[in-house]
This record gives sequence, C-alpha cells and structure tokens, in this order.
Amino acid sequence: MVLSDKERKYKLNAIDTTVHEVAIRFLNPSEYFSPIAQPVSNIPAIKRNNQAIFLLLICVKGILFFHKFTDYFKINFTTMLKIYHNPRCSKSRAGLQYLNDNKIDVEIVEYLKEPLTFEDLKKLLVKLHLKPHDLVRTHEEVYKKQFKEKNFNDDEWIKIMVEFPALIKRPIIEREHAAVWGETVENIEQFLSFKTK
Repeated sequence: MVLSDKERKYKLNAIDTTVHEVAIRFLNPSEYFSPIAQPVSNIPAIKRNNQAIFLLLICVKGILFFHKFTDYFKINFTTMLKIYHNPRCSKSRAGLQYLNDNKIDVEIVEYLKEPLTFEDLKKLLVKLHLKPHDLVRTHEEVYKKQFKEKNFNDDEWIKIMVEFPALIKRPIIEREHAAVWGETVENIEQFLSFKTK
C-alpha cells in the first residue's frame, strides 16, 4: 500500500490531534500554569503527578506508533515508483508481478505506447549509472539489421532508443534519485531494500 502525500499528512495530523486531545482532557494546562490571581493550583500534588505520568505515557505511545507507521510505509515516503514496462516481455511481467505480490503500488509506463523523450532517457541513464549502449537490447532484429557493429556516440545511441523504444531493456524500476534494470526479481528486491538517500 502506498499513501499519497495528502493521505500521509492526514494520518500524521490524526496522530497529532489524538495525542493533543487526550493531553487536554487528562492534563489541563490551567491547573499547572494558573493566572496571577491564582498562582498555586488547588489540585493535590499526587494527582498532578499521576496526570503528568499519564500524559508522558500517551506521548511515548504516540512516538512509538509514529515510528512504527513510518517504518511500515518506508517505501511510501519516497517518490512514487515507476516501472517502464512491456507487457509482452516475460521479464517485465515478472517484475511487475513481484511489485504487485508485495503490495507495492507503482506507476506503470508502457514505454512502447508512451515513448520516452531524449531528455527523459538521458536522465534515466544517469539514475541507472549506465552508458546508453549498455541499455540496448542487442538481440533485437532491428539492432542486428541496422546498428550491429556500428559506432555511435552516447547521444546518438539515446536518439536511436527514442526512435526504436523496443531496443530499451526492460523492465526499469525508477524512483526519485535512482533506478535499476530489473533483469531479475532479485535485482528489484535489492533495489527496494535500500532506503532512499
């Protein structure tokens, strides 16, 4: 399950409101910080101590719940994942199935239907830490017929992949500052195990 920014803020506000309301109900600040006309509270010290301990426990529980909440949704505090997907590719289907099985919401980009721009692909390669030719599917017929054993610079390879998106290896899993070629499910699993830096 992945929370949107709006849902996440709503839940965190709910936690904060709950702790605040409980504190106000069980520990009235006016009983501790009285006006000048009433500098000393009339509530017995033992009762004030009990109330203070109760408030402390509520705050501790709220903090523990918050940490549990953020840990459970640790992937959701990053930018939404994207998968560059080709439904006709078995590796791509396996990658998407892994994300679905682990209840990880992801934006699906069928890049054959929604081709990447030159800039999109260039940025993606930076996140992948790959040279353009490293992302090319060299066993595709179009590669063998038109590009095999030919020398192109990086920008030319990017332009070729933009023109022939079937040459792009898949699936690619992307988040805000990193990406991975999901050649195997293990690659994806390892990629997701790292916290976003």
